[in-house]
Amino acid sequence: MKNIFSAALALSIALLAGSLAWLAYSIQGVAREVPGVLTRVDDIVATIPLITEEIPPIVAEVGKVRETVPPILTEVGKIRETIPPILSEVEQLREALPSILARVDAIQAQVAELEKQLPLIYETVNTVTDQMDEVLPRVDKALEEAEAVRKDIPGILTRVEAIVAEAQTIVGRASQDAVTGVFKGVITSPYRLLKDAGKSISGSLFSASGITPEDEEKVVEAATDLLQNLERQSVKWSNRKSKNSGKVSLVRAFKEDGTSCVDLRFDLKPRSGKKETNIRTICLDSDGHWQVKEDGKK
Repeated sequence: MKNIFSAALALSIALLAGSLAWLAYSIQGVAREVPGVLTRVDDIVATIPLITEEIPPIVAEVGKVRETVPPILTEVGKIRETIPPILSEVEQLREALPSILARVDAIQAQVAELEKQLPLIYETVNTVTDQMDEVLPRVDKALEEAEAVRKDIPGILTRVEAIVAEAQTIVGRASQDAVTGVFKGVITSPYRLLKDAGKSISGSLFSASGITPEDEEKVVEAATDLLQNLERQSVKWSNRKSKNSGKVSLVRAFKEDGTSCVDLRFDLKPRSGKKETNIRTICLDSDGHWQVKEDGKK
């Protein structure tokens, strides 16, 4: 028993010695690390002033940030106040969306119906276009005729004044009714000055076969212009379509049995063939109109 106790005591002492040896070894290791730790501590101590210098600017920035926080919170509060109306409008839009979609569907249905009618519309448009193509030339012609009439109005008014003055000079003692008859005749139509003389002049005046109805009108118009102002002595005419031209000249003015008369010479220069010249006697009748004498050949 005593031996066991001695053995246990010896083992305990051995373990204690081992522990002390390990402790000594550990302390020695720590002692070896102390210089490095101290060096690091020195480095840290050296950086502390730098860190301390950086603290005031950071604190100042934090102060500025803290100053901006209340306005930000105020703006956030305002935004939060606007959110309920926005949500209300969104809700209204959501409620209105079905009716909008229904209208869109109705519009799509109408569009589909219109698409079905497009061929008919195209056909109608083409018909209208064709009709417009037919009407436009007539409109252009009507505008040209209106422009020609508009241009003729000043000349007609001038002719009226000249005819009244000439009628007073030629007729002399002719009554006021005769002068008025001349005036009314001009307003109605310049060609009434010759009172159906167109056929009398053009029918027997020239023998050329190339004379056209338009040429006949030109001849009568030239004679009318000359009778309106005998001081002109002659009036030329031409027709671009037929290439015919000519001239009406005053030969003389005289009185026959108390009636004022004039002899007019009609010159024709046809596009082909010989030139022709004829003279007709034209007198004022009882109505104050110029009329060709059938026996007035010279």
